[in-house]
Amino acid sequence: MKVAIVGTGRVGTAIAKALKNYKIVGLSSRKKEDAFLCIKSTGCSNWSSFAYQITRTADIVFLTVPDSKIEDVYKDIERNNGFKTNSVVIHTSGALSSDIFKEARLVRKGRLSMHPVSSFVSPNLPDGTIFALEGDEYGIRVGKQIVKDLNGKYFIVPKEIKPLYHAMLNFGASHLIALLQMGASLLEASGIKGREELILSLAERTLKNAKEIGLQNALTGPIERGDVETVELELKALKQVSPETLNIYKILSLETLKIAEKKGISSEKINRLEKLLTLNFKL
Repeated sequence: MKVAIVGTGRVGTAIAKALKNYKIVGLSSRKKEDAFLCIKSTGCSNWSSFAYQITRTADIVFLTVPDSKIEDVYKDIERNNGFKTNSVVIHTSGALSSDIFKEARLVRKGRLSMHPVSSFVSPNLPDGTIFALEGDEYGIRVGKQIVKDLNGKYFIVPKEIKPLYHAMLNFGASHLIALLQMGASLLEASGIKGREELILSLAERTLKNAKEIGLQNALTGPIERGDVETVELELKALKQVSPETLNIYKILSLETLKIAEKKGISSEKINRLEKLLTLNFKL
């Protein structure tokens, strides 16, 4: 099938490079130099800054532009008769649904949102990437085939929960980085060298454990052990060194306590820890 890629950033280029069994017939970006890697990787020289000029012959059109631009780009292609009849239009947003493609002058065969559950720091699609699919019946069918061809996996996400689904993913990506950075900053304030290597090594081990034995079973630390005195010492240290992170520590510790309770920590220790963590608590 013929594919056009509108938006040649990391995600668009990664998908274009991975679609080895498809014919890339057009690439679009704001500047040609932005598409250089995509052009080089796919061998497709049909480039234009006007998306509708490269989408007219495509069976599948990927809009891999920022979320805030998807609707505008889509409508511009529509206005300029840039979609082939019976084409499938796909965006890769995690938060937006395929309803953004509902208004169409031509008979559209399918619409789809196809979100890769991955963190893109380079324009490469890891083998086995999981995709969240949401769309109409034909769009989903095409999406499943594309995922299969990409050696990936998929699950269907209802359009109503896409914003919640995407918010959840932040806990495994940007929020995780923020937490690790907070830990590294605390070590820096204490004068410890090699802080990033230290905390990343621990995080890597923890994630490996979680993958092997599950999130709940991978929980360790003073709260999991019911070590009230250690938690109290940590709270006092945080208050002195970094009071702005104290409440974040408390929020995460209260969530940790829920997991520890499921693992069988005594009710007496739960009550003591809960009292300690909610003392002078502020949001």
